[in-house]
Amino acid sequence: KLESKGHAGIRGYGDLGRVVLGPRGEMFVNLCLVISQVGFATAYIIFIAANLKRAFDFERVVVCFACVPALALLVQAQEMKTLSPFSL
Repeated sequence: KLESKGHAGIRGYGDLGRVVLGPRGEMFVNLCLVISQVGFATAYIIFIAANLKRAFDFERVVVCFACVPALALLVQAQEMKTLSPFSL
């Protein structure tokens, strides 16, 4: 519906926030996306640490800090097929 009113080029949620609420809307939407993604990533790291602690009796804090560089490398992949060796 927005494209029919001349708002072409909306590629993401931030663009939609800009069209609907202006520049502050774009910043707000992008901030909310960053906060939610950081929350998901933190929960995932805690989940990995809890499972490794149960399986190998590692310290949870050590596992959390060890996971960050490994996951930072994995998220650099541009296509999903490059991650196929890591799938079960």
